[in-house]
Amino acid sequence: MVNRHHHNQDVCFMKTFLFCLTAFLSSLQAGLCYLWTSKDGKTIEQFRNMLDFAYGDVPLWTTIAFSFGVGWYGVAFLWIALAGSTFHRRVPDKVINSIVTLSVFVLLGMFYAMYPIHFMLTHSMNI
Repeated sequence: MVNRHHHNQDVCFMKTFLFCLTAFLSSLQAGLCYLWTSKDGKTIEQFRNMLDFAYGDVPLWTTIAFSFGVGWYGVAFLWIALAGSTFHRRVPDKVINSIVTLSVFVLLGMFYAMYPIHFMLTHSMNI
């Protein structure tokens, strides 16, 4: 027979850990959003100009990601809200893991918008 109290502690610990991880990833997303949108969007323009100068083009994903602008704050808040909502309901582990996984992929996508590796490898530099 499984000890229910011990099982509940494990679930609570896992939810807390995943919430903290999601909050950390979301804060990184919000930090990137701040860097992109502060100074009247000059950072975004600098990345676009750098890619255009070095490779003669700006990848589609970079254009889409940068055009989302301050909307990335909403995405970061969404992950925290979704992760926080798991404390008050019984949700399958797959849901919690999906929230963390999506948060990771969004953060990687934001970095990829700044440094599109496939684009850099397949286009010769014009410098």
